[in-house]
Amino acid sequence: MGFEFFGKLLSAMLNGMVILYWAALALLLIGIARSKLERSAKVIVSVLLAGIMIGWPVRNEILLQQRQQAGRERLAKAEAIFEERCKTAGEKIYKTAEGVEGIYLVKVRKRDPYFTTNQNAEDPYGSLGDDSGDGFILSFLHGRDAKGNRSRWENDQPGYRYIETIDPGDGKRYRYTGEMRPLRAGAAPQMTFRKEPALGPMPRYAVDFEDLTTPDERLQWIGGGALRVIDLETNEVMAERIGYMVDKGLGATAGGRQPWAHARRWSCPQTQLPVSSREFVEKVLKIKEK
Repeated sequence: MGFEFFGKLLSAMLNGMVILYWAALALLLIGIARSKLERSAKVIVSVLLAGIMIGWPVRNEILLQQRQQAGRERLAKAEAIFEERCKTAGEKIYKTAEGVEGIYLVKVRKRDPYFTTNQNAEDPYGSLGDDSGDGFILSFLHGRDAKGNRSRWENDQPGYRYIETIDPGDGKRYRYTGEMRPLRAGAAPQMTFRKEPALGPMPRYAVDFEDLTTPDERLQWIGGGALRVIDLETNEVMAERIGYMVDKGLGATAGGRQPWAHARRWSCPQTQLPVSSREFVEKVLKIKEK
């Protein structure tokens, strides 16, 4: 009710401004007609004034139409590219492994506080469903509750026992081991990790992600990424998930709009909610049971 009222009020105000504009033109023309200027001067001044007063809104309308047409053409280009990319989208699982305890993360998703509005964000398609930094690592250690839902507070069904990855700060490989403990006095236990130097051989299975979009596609607000599970022993790609999305608002941020968050509405494979990397990886690398 409130938005409808203000919408009508704004419309009425705009209509009133248009009426005042043309009323002012009419009064000026009447004033010129009643002035003491010679007839030829009155005609010239009236024509010039009318030309300026009429030409300004006409010019603005032409520019508006041109901008709208350019926007439609840009959106049509983005949709055509997106539809072509979607032909390669989907999940492909070539091979699975049972009883997996730990995995190696080739990369960890970077923290980006402006991710949803950053046109050049890293792999926006894959990042929508994931945490970043330590949260990305921790997501693979989370257990599941009795209903099978992934949880940081329940561990009825364990997650991966450990994760290994390279710390970009010192270039060394570390092992992250999950453990349930309270993070502060009086708090309920939740999944966290212990970080230690990785001393043994690397895990056999690795997870990697890759941004697939070109600079031109990013200009059209298209995001695409691949998530792959790799057998490091045989150097085979065991499975891959490829997906794309496009923001049909072409990056509009008015009213607090977040382009990449809206882009998931136009994604392939189509999904209402972002799917985490952990969910896909677990289809391929079956976690060892208790």
